[in-house]
Amino acid sequence: MREDTCKEIFFNAFEKSTKSKMVVAVKLPTGIELITNSDNLEGKMAYYKGAYNDDMKLNFNHEIEIINYMFV
Repeated sequence: MREDTCKEIFFNAFEKSTKSKMVVAVKLPTGIELITNSDNLEGKMAYYKGAYNDDMKLNFNHEIEIINYMFV
């Protein structure tokens, strides 16, 4: 049986949430940045879907990755 990828788990958690606010922890070469969004969450998720791979690393720079998230 195949395990879900980090990306699938991320999107499943979003689908199960109330979709009112999203907090994403992004690991950068310079440290960790917290991004909080409450507007256009569907648009943000569309961006993440295209920009990040299955391991939640940025397609064009694998030093940048989503390391944690919370949907509230």
